[in-house]
Amino acid sequence: MDNLHWELSTLYEIGRVLSSSLELDALTQKIADTAVELGNAKASWLALHDQETGKLVYAASTNLDQQEARALTEDADEWIPFRTGADPEPTVLTDLNAVPALKPLASKESLGAACAVRIIYMGQVVAVLAVFWERGTRGLAGRIEPVFLLANQAGAAIQNALLLRDSRRRSTALDAVFNVIQIIGRSPRIKAVLDAIMAHANRLLGTDRSVIRLVDPDTKELVVRATYGLKKSAVRRIKFKVGEGLIGRVAEDGNP
Repeated sequence: MDNLHWELSTLYEIGRVLSSSLELDALTQKIADTAVELGNAKASWLALHDQETGKLVYAASTNLDQQEARALTEDADEWIPFRTGADPEPTVLTDLNAVPALKPLASKESLGAACAVRIIYMGQVVAVLAVFWERGTRGLAGRIEPVFLLANQAGAAIQNALLLRDSRRRSTALDAVFNVIQIIGRSPRIKAVLDAIMAHANRLLGTDRSVIRLVDPDTKELVVRATYGLKKSAVRRIKFKVGEGLIGRVAEDGNP
């Protein structure tokens, strides 16, 4: 009865956490925090699985600084043996010093063991959650179980948050296209149109510098026609032609 009560109360807490937000950043941070709480752990790390590239993208962490957490993501191939296979069983690492990619973290944070588990939705890996315990921690099996329960329930919540994020991005992109079309209709000046394109592109991509080059039909040179956050005179010194270099190849085949 005690075990049943524990499992029900744990599932209740997990359900409360996973239904607390549809915002991806808030949700992933909640999952990372809850993993530490439920597993009586020292730290946690969560990365999303990019379905297009197959790579892991850092999402959230608890009690790890940003540099440490992002290093874990960059070196994921070296310490997550299963990568993105759909087997839900967790991978337990009992000696982090024996894993080269984790040794610096183990030394700095006095961590000794970790559990990494895939978060799966509809047969697809949507994220990977790792939880870390201090060196000398006992009773890992009992600490891993609630983390595993959390991971088993988190897939649908993360997928819904991803869908909401992507929907907003598409909506924002469509708004930008509509605004540029309106500017094209109102202004015969090409500079105004190019400036509008750059402003919207920077906003959508979260960048603060951009260049627009147009193809000279006679020379096939990509001529700088507008810049944002850069000196046009400096950019003009760097010349490209269609088919030459990365920019030239993009201009030639039309693919980003």
